[in-house]
Amino acid sequence: MNAARTLHHAAIAAGVVLVGIYFYLNAGKVQRTRAVYDALLEGRPPAELVLRAQGEELVHAKLASTGFFDATGSRQLHFLPLPQEDFEHLREKTAGMEVLIDGERTEPRILTERRFVAVQLPRRLVYLVQEGDPRTIAALLWREKRNALGVLRCNLPDNRCAGLRMQWAAGVGPLEGPYLDTDIVPLRRGMPRGRWGVGPETRLAIETREATTIRLHLVLLDPSREQKILITSPGGEIQRILGKDPKPVRIAGKAFHVKEYLVQMRLEPGPHELHLGYGDWQSGERKPGRAVYILQIAIQDIDNS
Repeated sequence: MNAARTLHHAAIAAGVVLVGIYFYLNAGKVQRTRAVYDALLEGRPPAELVLRAQGEELVHAKLASTGFFDATGSRQLHFLPLPQEDFEHLREKTAGMEVLIDGERTEPRILTERRFVAVQLPRRLVYLVQEGDPRTIAALLWREKRNALGVLRCNLPDNRCAGLRMQWAAGVGPLEGPYLDTDIVPLRRGMPRGRWGVGPETRLAIETREATTIRLHLVLLDPSREQKILITSPGGEIQRILGKDPKPVRIAGKAFHVKEYLVQMRLEPGPHELHLGYGDWQSGERKPGRAVYILQIAIQDIDNS
């Protein structure tokens, strides 16, 4: 009986030792997991903005993430309210103003208006306004949202696209993004504004009032470098690859290949369709049906002659 009791105590002691060894060996993992969890809750440290003119520091502030983007979807919006006296002083000093982000000097585009000063940076658009003026902030947000670019767009003056209409017919997901690279959902972090093209094909309806030739510029993010994309129109297959970067870009932890196409279509008056057929839209680990991420289908030129 004593032997059984001794064996029982030895088993308990061995278990305690094994648990201690486990926690010792995994202490680093616990710390890393905690750091990742904290990063998800708090995001990255906010960027630090400094505005200076003639050696005088006008603004020194931290730019916390907002989740709002400008009309292009490429710059995060920030709003910095200033006391009235500081705001008026800033407006007088914008000429030759020095701008630093996290201690690094950058060349911004600065726009000065009566109710705001806009500082446009490569990845941020900062609006400085007077304190107690929420109407200006609301108006700026509304303007950016109203002018937001969709996937289908005309890169020409409005009057040149007046007789042409494009809309999705089938095989496309809802408009998404852009998302912050600290988004709470890991699989969409940093994704730009776009729509998923859904297999087996995406169809785009195009209607014109008169006979015309249009040139479309397509920009796609393809999870598969080797996927064949067949573009057809009323005139048959008319595609030309503008660029196919062999090096993928990593977004949301996934590799995407940038593919650009220039498509020229001769259209008679009435409705037409452009088709994007996908080769291996069912392969890989992507969600069912997702073939490519469409960034833009833009009208580059119109010739009515």
